[in-house]
Amino acid sequence: MTKLYKITIFLILIQLILVGCDFHCKEVSFDTYKDKIPDSIINCLPYKNGDVVNFINSDDIILLYQVKRETNIGIEYWNDECSVERMHYELNQTDLKSVDSKFDMKLVVSNYNPINTYLLEISHNDFRIPVSENSQEYADIVDSMLINNVLYYNVFIRKSEAISPYYIDSIQADIVFYNYEFGILEIDFTDGETYQRID
Repeated sequence: MTKLYKITIFLILIQLILVGCDFHCKEVSFDTYKDKIPDSIINCLPYKNGDVVNFINSDDIILLYQVKRETNIGIEYWNDECSVERMHYELNQTDLKSVDSKFDMKLVVSNYNPINTYLLEISHNDFRIPVSENSQEYADIVDSMLINNVLYYNVFIRKSEAISPYYIDSIQADIVFYNYEFGILEIDFTDGETYQRID
């Protein structure tokens, strides 16, 4: 036999041996559980499940919003060849839905990452609402502001992070006024319309 033929036979035998042996590692799975979202952060959002929130728009039309609020467990998966990790975290979501308005609102906070803000979503745009009045990083704050003839204190003023290019021809929320006691106080839209909170 030639030397090349012997080497080829040897390599084929090695492959057959390796295929017959199971060198896969045993899969290991483990779970990580995050602590609950602190009440101090949950309470930054004054809405309760079942509440009705009223706004008045620029045309003096009253818009009724129904509140749905719930906390769920989210699970994030990571896996590689031999292990699976599942991280369990809390997700607190508040939906404000209206039959009178084309703009629904959603506020979300989770402990997936360190909690610095709520995410407020209105008409395709996102606003980050700080979870501390000491935070100037995400929004300006004023001591007091008159909105719809009511004086509100500690008001966050937050401009949209970006006007969505996918909806450039549509009306979008541009500026939000917010405080911890009453929630959303006013929304200014790109077409000049405003929604203001009323009791």
